[in-house]
Amino acid sequence: MAGPALAQDKVVVELFTSQGCSSCPPADELMGKLSERDDIIVLSLPVDYWDFLGWKDTLADPAYSERQRDYARRRGDSQVYTPQVVVGGIDHAVGSSLKQIEQKIAAARAALTKRHLNIAVAEQGDTITISIDSDQASELEDATVWLVLYRGAIPVKIGRGENTGATVT
Repeated sequence: MAGPALAQDKVVVELFTSQGCSSCPPADELMGKLSERDDIIVLSLPVDYWDFLGWKDTLADPAYSERQRDYARRRGDSQVYTPQVVVGGIDHAVGSSLKQIEQKIAAARAALTKRHLNIAVAEQGDTITISIDSDQASELEDATVWLVLYRGAIPVKIGRGENTGATVT
């Protein structure tokens, strides 16, 4: 399980999106293109707070909406919108603005180069053990490790609401 993919630092880009948001399809498309890059990990997190607009998002999860609100709380602001991108778990940008997103990715990458983490992953049966060692261990005392299981793009044809007739992924 450990290998070259773990050796390169990758910036995580999270898109908070909704099938019922008319501004989201361009961001969804942009994230599809960015996901082809080797230096970033793109996650699409469909939120449920637009479900009242005439279309219930078939992929939305209240946990994603809460994750987005938690980011806003940690930043000390109330900026929760779609399409919103959170880069590196810290900074946010409009999800369809390539220029803003590239700037945030560059800043997150610069922050990554200041951290030296040695990560080892071992799999034994149905148990995965993740070991993290760092010369900055005191900064990691309250760190949280997220294990993300994900699937590829899922095309959905929208039957009602702002995106009626469109197919989004």
